Formats: sequence, structure tokens, C-alpha cells
Amino acid sequence: MLEYEEKSIDLKNTPDSIIDVMSLGMNPGSEITIKVEGDDEDQALKKIENWLSKNEIAEQ
Repeated sequence: MLEYEEKSIDLKNTPDSIIDVMSLGMNPGSEITIKVEGDDEDQALKKIENWLSKNEIAEQ
């Protein structure tokens, strides 16, 4: 799940995920919340954190 300003979208199994993300109207520097669930949630969250850090998207 991706949350922004009390709106959320489910990114799992959604072919239109990028359009859903764009519909949130986020601006550069916006604070978001990412929620993960499942057996591999720790691994998934770590991969997301690594990607965001590598691409200088997230604050360190």
C-alpha cells in the first residue's frame, strides 16, 4: 500500500499502478507511507528502501 495525505492505493496486482500513483498528486519532497504485508514483507520493504536510497529518492 502507498499512502499520501489520507489517500491510499494498493500496488499489488494492479496493471495501472503508475496511473494510480500519479492520481495521488504527490509533489517532489512529499512524505509518503509504504505498508507491506505477507511472508516476505521484511525482504520487500528492505528492497524498497534500498531502491529509494540508491536513487536518492528517500532521506537517509
